[in-house]
Amino acid sequence: MRALIVSLATLLLVTVIPSVAVAAGCPGGTVPSTGPGGGTICIPVVDPGDPGDGGGSGGTGAGSTECNFGARRVPCHDPVRGTWSSEHNCYLQGVSPQPPSGAEEWHGHSPAEGSLYSCSQPFGFGSPTYVFVPGGGPPDPATLARRALGELRLVVPDVRLAPAPPERTFVGLETWLWMPAGQWSTLRKSVSAGATTVTVAAVPQRVVWDMGPSSTTCRSAGRVWKVGEMPTHASTDCSYTYTKVSDFEPDQKFRVSATITYRVDWTCSGSCLAGEGTLGNVDGLPGTASISVGERQSVIVNGDR
Repeated sequence: MRALIVSLATLLLVTVIPSVAVAAGCPGGTVPSTGPGGGTICIPVVDPGDPGDGGGSGGTGAGSTECNFGARRVPCHDPVRGTWSSEHNCYLQGVSPQPPSGAEEWHGHSPAEGSLYSCSQPFGFGSPTYVFVPGGGPPDPATLARRALGELRLVVPDVRLAPAPPERTFVGLETWLWMPAGQWSTLRKSVSAGATTVTVAAVPQRVVWDMGPSSTTCRSAGRVWKVGEMPTHASTDCSYTYTKVSDFEPDQKFRVSATITYRVDWTCSGSCLAGEGTLGNVDGLPGTASISVGERQSVIVNGDR
C-alpha cells in the first residue's frame, strides 16, 4: 500500500509550469535563462529585503532559509540530491546528459520544449523521478550572484593612523594602521528570480595598505591606538615603518589608501541548478588619507667639555 502511495505521489510531481515568454535580450531588472531551442527567457529579479544589506554580519542568508516537507523541516540543500524546491516538493538537480528524445521520462514532451530535472524525496522516500520544466528552467545562480554582488555595498575603509594626522610620523617609527572594527565584517545580499533566491556572502580576507613608498598587507581591521591609554609595550598586527621623509612629495605628504579584499561565495535556495558556488576574491573601493613623515635629529652632548 505504501509503495502505491509513493507511486501516485511520484506521478503528481511531474508538473507542467506555465510557459514563459521568450525575448531576444534582457532589460535591466531581469536575468537571462535558456529557453526553448536555445532562446533567452528574461526572468524578473527582486530584492527580498535581506536585512544584512549594506554591512555588518546580519541577515539570514540562504543558508538559514526554512524548507519544509509537509509538517517536517528539511535541509534546503542536500549535497547528493540537490536543492529543495517547494514548488515540486522535492530536491531538484540538473540531469546531464538528458534522456534521449522520445524516452518515457519525457511523458510526451520534447527536449525542444524544456528540460528534465531529477526529483528526489527527503528521508529516503521512494526513488528519484523526473520533473519536466518548460523553457530553460531555473536561471543560472551564478548570474544572480553577480547581480547581488553588484548591488552589495562593499566597505570603503575609514583610514585611521597613529600618529594621527595632522600630526606627523617619523622615519623608523612604527605607524599603527586600523579601521573601525565594524568595517571588518561579513556582508550579505540576496536577490530572487522566480522561485530562485541567491545570497552572496562577502567575507574580508585581507586589507592592502598603500603607504606611498610601498605597501603592507594585514589580515584584520588592526588595533586601535588610544592616546594616553596604551601600555608601554603595546603591539599591533597592522603597522608600517617609513624609511624616508615626505618632504619631496606633493604637499609634503604621502598619500595613504586601504583596500579590503573579500572572498565572495553564494548559496541558492528554492529552484536551483546548483546549491552553492563562488565568485572568488573581489576588491572593494579604497579609503584614503595622507600623512607627513619627518626625521628626528639626534643631539650628541660631550660631557667632557
